[in-house]
Amino acid sequence: MKLPYPIYCPKWGEMAALDWAIEPVTSDLDAVMSSDFKIAALPVMCNVRSDFAYKPEIENIDLSQFDLVILTDIEYRPLEWITPWIEKNGIRNYVLALGGLHRNEIIDETCMVYRPWWSYNLLKFNQVVDTSSDNKPYDFDMLLGARRPHRDYAMLAFTQSGMLDRSIVTYREMFTGGVIDFWTEKVQACFPSTKLQYPYVSANLDPAWEVQENLVKNISPYMPYEIYRRANYTVVCETLGTADTFFLSEKTTKPLLAKRLFIMFGAVGFLKNLRKLGFETFGQVVDEHYDNIENHVVRFDAAFQQVQWLSEQDPREIYNLIQPELEHNCNLVQNLKHKTLQQMHDLLRTKIPKLD
Repeated sequence: MKLPYPIYCPKWGEMAALDWAIEPVTSDLDAVMSSDFKIAALPVMCNVRSDFAYKPEIENIDLSQFDLVILTDIEYRPLEWITPWIEKNGIRNYVLALGGLHRNEIIDETCMVYRPWWSYNLLKFNQVVDTSSDNKPYDFDMLLGARRPHRDYAMLAFTQSGMLDRSIVTYREMFTGGVIDFWTEKVQACFPSTKLQYPYVSANLDPAWEVQENLVKNISPYMPYEIYRRANYTVVCETLGTADTFFLSEKTTKPLLAKRLFIMFGAVGFLKNLRKLGFETFGQVVDEHYDNIENHVVRFDAAFQQVQWLSEQDPREIYNLIQPELEHNCNLVQNLKHKTLQQMHDLLRTKIPKLD
């Protein structure tokens, strides 16, 4: 979308302009300030030293001088953090793309839109590939990221049950963002005689099936299609498992795009929020009541019961029952980005003069 005014966006912050798909972008602040309508596109909280988005180049720039500030959060900061920051910086007019939805938050649709940035980012790097087969040797893939309590639970449950032998599982040290807290202890207490295997790479995993020859921490945007060719179902351990936040990342988007049935280890109500976006989940074949359980470890246990149940079923019969839902999800993943971007551009039209 081409705006009738230049948009101030430092080189490191161009992600904000890309997120909103707007131009022309410039790092020349003087050129923007000489415009009739002064616009900036920035990540939220970019001038807060304690925030990971902090950049010293922006710290001393007066954000109140802009007629419109276009804001992006690719993570899941709550509005109770973002709104005071906006007010403190004297930002009078803004639009905001949110990365997460927190329970009981009220989204002001006149200036805010939710869009799962990491989900949409995945689409830039991948095409849809058919990995269906009637003779897959493994039950589940479970590709865990940074260490977190809900991932510990899934790993311990797979270890105790013996399902590691029938699955492709990784739990590597290479990823940032680990969380070890009191929930970690609660999870371990559920498995008093089982040792957490971390780091761990399944003996079932052939290195040729990896998404890259040389693995680095930023492999998350790539689809593990070779693993999908060999495992029937996916266990998703989302970014957040013990928080009160819906944060749809590439972790869930991968099985949606690949037409796979998955069991979710995530925040309470994750599947409910996924359905609100228009996706179909799989309550017709598995018991998804686990999604409503408030207690985290009880929810994880109920989810794992469905993992065990699925492992005893004929995957051909299961997939025959859910083909329409799988096709719908794959199509929606690809179309939802365009729908959301239209919402974002509609917001801009209400904020910027001379914009048709």
